[in-house]
Amino acid sequence: MKAHQPTFIAMLFAIAFTLSAPFTASAQDETERRGKREQAPAMSAEERKAALSQRIERSVTQYLEEMGEHAPREDQLQSFTEILGSAEIERAKIMQEMRALREKQSGRPDREAMTAIRSKVDKIDTQVTKEMKKLLEKDQFKAFKKAKEKLTPKARGQRGGGGGGMRGGAGGGQRGGGF
Repeated sequence: MKAHQPTFIAMLFAIAFTLSAPFTASAQDETERRGKREQAPAMSAEERKAALSQRIERSVTQYLEEMGEHAPREDQLQSFTEILGSAEIERAKIMQEMRALREKQSGRPDREAMTAIRSKVDKIDTQVTKEMKKLLEKDQFKAFKKAKEKLTPKARGQRGGGGGGMRGGAGGGQRGGGF
């Protein structure tokens, strides 16, 4: 089943690192120009490629394991890997954009800019779901959605239970009112 992954992943990396190099360079230049504190040395292109490759492979493997008997068939596997791999590459670019924004704004980017960046991630997730719905059969897609729900980290503020730590829950209390 994994026979197609290395070839396809290598192709994804070639595209990703060609596109992502300017983001990394601009962030590093900005940090040097501003004389910010010493940070860990930047990863080389090969190290970034290896890290992204591992992330893609881990993501595909986790989905395949979670989907179990409903995992993509051999004829669907390359497209499945391509969809998840492309999404990981786009997320990596967005994370680089977020890091650059934080560096540019002294670690505290404005809320609107961060919301705009987060909406890009939401669009990627929506696109992945649409593409998977086209690729997979009904039972496979159901298993994919269940796996995605389990594997996708929840955004801050949406975790856990009642009231978000405020006294009185959603209806009010000491620190503010309801919705």
